[in-house]
Amino acid sequence: MLTSELRTAFSRIVGQQNAWADPSTRLLYAKDASPYPGRTPDLVLRPGHVDELVQIIRLANDHGVPIYPRSGVNLWGGAIPLHGGIVLDMKRMNRILSVDPELFSVTVETGATLWEIHQALTAQGYYNRVAPEGALASAIGGSFLCHGDGIGSALWGNQGDAVIGCKMVLPNGDVVVTGSAANPAAVTATGTSGQFFRYGYANDLTGLFCGSEGTLGVLAELTLSIEQLPEKYGFGTYNFNSVDDACAVLYEARRRRVPANFATLREGRSLAAISPGVEHPVAQLVYVLEGDAPVVDHYMDVLEQIVKQHGGTNAGPQAAERFWERRFGLTPGAMFKLGARVLLPLHYPLGQLAKFYHRIQAICAEIIDRRYGLPYFIGGFQIGAAFVIYPTIMYLEQYPEQYQRVMACTAEVKEALLDLGGAPISLGRLWAEAMPRLGPHYELLKQIKQTTDPKNIMNPGILFPVAEVGATWAQAAPSQSV
Repeated sequence: MLTSELRTAFSRIVGQQNAWADPSTRLLYAKDASPYPGRTPDLVLRPGHVDELVQIIRLANDHGVPIYPRSGVNLWGGAIPLHGGIVLDMKRMNRILSVDPELFSVTVETGATLWEIHQALTAQGYYNRVAPEGALASAIGGSFLCHGDGIGSALWGNQGDAVIGCKMVLPNGDVVVTGSAANPAAVTATGTSGQFFRYGYANDLTGLFCGSEGTLGVLAELTLSIEQLPEKYGFGTYNFNSVDDACAVLYEARRRRVPANFATLREGRSLAAISPGVEHPVAQLVYVLEGDAPVVDHYMDVLEQIVKQHGGTNAGPQAAERFWERRFGLTPGAMFKLGARVLLPLHYPLGQLAKFYHRIQAICAEIIDRRYGLPYFIGGFQIGAAFVIYPTIMYLEQYPEQYQRVMACTAEVKEALLDLGGAPISLGRLWAEAMPRLGPHYELLKQIKQTTDPKNIMNPGILFPVAEVGATWAQAAPSQSV
């Protein structure tokens, strides 16, 4: 889609050393770790500053060039260039701009990994609330733009709950700041970022951009809430003879305010898939508690009592401790140990978890196992007063027949899961086909997209089919499919 003159103009903005038009590099950005196909972009750029972002986006908007921002590890198809155009690799914009304990916040650029943020904060005795597994490679921008969750979610919710404000470059090149720093006087008065409170200026624009998957602009900076490192962590692993008992413990522990930083449910089936040849329980809970030492000690005892009341046994702290030590590197290790996978996460109410879990088990057994003959397992973890359950289908992507089979299977499973009424995480293209089910909600989202990005240059095709929101460039010849 790009003329040589446009390629030169875009490349000049970031410098030739940060621009790639050669086929081999462009091919690397045509796909991510998801099973979804993409198209080869016309150009790859690595901006290094918000001023460069503004210039790139204004030029792209003037000429109707699609833009696909990409940061960190991409697992869900959220940065695949479906219509060619430009991929913005945000890894150069990874600076920690300010750590502000007096404001309980840290301000970072979008390409900073959760590990880089973790290191900067722990050096001063603080931590950020939420980090996905695999934080060594996961960037904060991608986590915010897809409602990310993971480590810390049991206590603090998802990534959106942990963000105070952000700096977005809109499709026309304008820069908007959300949160308390939207008032420039807050920056002057505090002498630092000015980000200490999310709400207060009419609509919650931070929330508008959270989960938007890059369809409303390019995220340049964001400010996270931080907390002081706890005095103590508590680790516990508990085995059960039924999933129902494990679900009851999760609900009762939340009801009694057990301060869990992380709480996950593992089926024996999933444990056997990762560690074959060893006897495993029917269900297992792994807990990590945090707080002052007396508080942690007290609630470890409370948790032990709840577990015993529901027929569970204490398997010791070792599994929980191993998880905690390895938590930032788990995604590339555990999730791909058995080959490629499709993971289908949806949230369900914690107090009705057993009911939903059994229904999901039945769907997986009928569709994935009996109908398609594919291996799978089910797992999940707590997110505040909800629980995300993720059926995981395993396959070998290099075999075309198996790939076609898993894609057909995935479509059927997603349809059945959505009919249960769960709330999906906004993760790239994973649940895009579910959007029209939302009726007026979906129509309003489309109107916001069309108003904010009338030329539809931002991540076109990720959440909304191009035909539904329009694009003048859509008649151009498509790039090579991958």
